[in-house]
Amino acid sequence: FKALSWIREPTARPMINMRFTEPRGVSATNCGEKTILALCSEWNPKLLRYYKTEDKWEEYANIKIDYEEYRTILKNDNLLFIGGDKNGVTFNIVRSWNMRNKTWQNLPAM
Repeated sequence: FKALSWIREPTARPMINMRFTEPRGVSATNCGEKTILALCSEWNPKLLRYYKTEDKWEEYANIKIDYEEYRTILKNDNLLFIGGDKNGVTFNIVRSWNMRNKTWQNLPAM
């Protein structure tokens, strides 16, 4: 929620502490990095990367996906897209999008 407020309400930025005092440890491969990524828009999903020195968000990747109403989970360097809907048809699929190499992998369905 802080990242969305940061994007939508520039006046809220002084009130939101976006600094990290130590690596977040999301995965063993990126423990030394301090990058903030935000996933935006269900209809045109993309990742934004925050550059603290410039105080701005820039597009990191545009994720191609042709359905909506999915849920996402961050696991290590992957965003898991779970379920979804297209034209009223419900999907029970699970797909993984790797943030480092920007590739998809299909996982077993639910």
